[in-house]
Amino acid sequence: MKEQTRHVKDHTRMERHGIFYSLTAVLLITAILFLATLTRQPQSSLSMAPDEIQRATSIMHTLERDAQRAHEIISTRAFLSILAHITNTTQPVENVTAAYREAYVNGTVNGTPAALMQDTTLPDWLARMNTTLAAQHATLTASMQNLTLSQDDPWHVTLNATLTYTLRLAHVTYTRTLPLTTRVSIIGLEDPFYTIHSRGRIPNLIIPAETRDIHQLINASYNNSLYIPSPLAPSFLQRLEDNTSPSRMGIESIANGELFILNGFPQYDGRSSIDYEYFTNPTVGACANNTPAWFRINPTHTSLYENLTLIPCS
Repeated sequence: MKEQTRHVKDHTRMERHGIFYSLTAVLLITAILFLATLTRQPQSSLSMAPDEIQRATSIMHTLERDAQRAHEIISTRAFLSILAHITNTTQPVENVTAAYREAYVNGTVNGTPAALMQDTTLPDWLARMNTTLAAQHATLTASMQNLTLSQDDPWHVTLNATLTYTLRLAHVTYTRTLPLTTRVSIIGLEDPFYTIHSRGRIPNLIIPAETRDIHQLINASYNNSLYIPSPLAPSFLQRLEDNTSPSRMGIESIANGELFILNGFPQYDGRSSIDYEYFTNPTVGACANNTPAWFRINPTHTSLYENLTLIPCS
């Protein structure tokens, strides 16, 4: 009986030792895994003091605010440089997005230096930022993607870009992607159609009409033709390419044929006076009540105007 009791006690002690050794092994493995996890973390997160992390974060936030301001300036000037190029050459650009990217990065339009882009391109901004960051022992590398233009209403152009940058400090490296956008009003800008097709002789500013009364719009056309939204007409961006395709963001005006004749252009008898049709599409227009002899309108546009009644042409 005593022998049996001794065996039971020995067995119990062995089980306790076994449990102890198992717990020790588990704890040891857990510690090893934890240390392994630490060694896989970036050196910056282990070695940086809190004030260094705060300084790095502050620099990054300042950089991103400056990047947005820089984009607003660079993109707006790049867009206006395309217009200036059309004004100087009286020729459209082949691809407005490609022209925008070229001006943004290189400061040129169709290979010609743009005065508005002097010291204002993406490389210029990067150089200035690195000069500033050098005093804080930091360097910046960056690239710009997705340089695009778009319109979500007839009177504004949205200029987009995506900035990918890497900011390096003594103990930390940040790599981030930052979407950038700004909107530019086209109100007050020259309509490329008039510049191109009048060879710069009859510039016309984009001014939205406060009325759709056909008689008021015809009267205004002797000074500056006014614009109405039109899904039948091309958008402002399309006009930069001399593209006459219809757009949901389209705009149209009345091209005053009398002014074109006075400036040495041929008389287009019977051609619709809707600007893009007058310039590029010999669409036969109908006559309207109480309008000048030169005025014609494509019947498909009559619903866009008020006080307009079609009559037989005499």
